[in-house]
Amino acid sequence: LLILLEGNPLENIRISFDKEGSMLGYFFKVLHKADVIKSEKKNTELWLEKYFDYQNRKTKTSTPFTRPMAHEYLTRDTPLKGKTTIDTSDLEEFKIKNNLK
Repeated sequence: LLILLEGNPLENIRISFDKEGSMLGYFFKVLHKADVIKSEKKNTELWLEKYFDYQNRKTKTSTPFTRPMAHEYLTRDTPLKGKTTIDTSDLEEFKIKNNLK
């Protein structure tokens, strides 16, 4: 993930997220809110579709993100139900390292 956040391209690689897609979408929403990702959310939607798969909770299989699904998670106003287990505590260090405000 840091490779992508630092602006380096990935070639012929998909990242498989081992949790539900809603968690990953929420994480990227947090990254936008923290100004770690400065591009428009529509670009992040395309990025999720191009590089990421998630664990489908019903079928327990790796499933590609679709752009409509990514859009829903990045723009939803309601928080996730339950507790998110994605640790974002090191975002401040990343922001300082990369001169982000």
